[in-house]
Amino acid sequence: MSYKQVLAVLDKLSFNQQDVAEYIKSFNGDPGFLYADEVDLQRMVLQAKMNKLDDGSHSGASWGWMMRKVQDILNGVKSYEEIVIIKNRHEEQYMQWLAEDQKRQEEIKAQAPEQE
Repeated sequence: MSYKQVLAVLDKLSFNQQDVAEYIKSFNGDPGFLYADEVDLQRMVLQAKMNKLDDGSHSGASWGWMMRKVQDILNGVKSYEEIVIIKNRHEEQYMQWLAEDQKRQEEIKAQAPEQE
């Protein structure tokens, strides 16, 4: 799960799924987002719509974690802007790690004896 996915879900919700956003905002199911067993027909429909937000890249744990982050933003615990800042910082750290890793790989390659 990435913060980029959290932002993508929030963007989808802001366009035409205010009913699903309200469902997520007020959700407090005991077994969590993945295993909630809704009995009210309207809430079942909203849960099904919510589940369609999944891009297929989630395990149960990452889906639940992401939905809690989405819920936090919808409830004002964190702001959209804070998540953008976190996402950008993570991307910068990842790019820095990639550059450092590439440098390490080049150093290892330079130190390795040439194979005939």
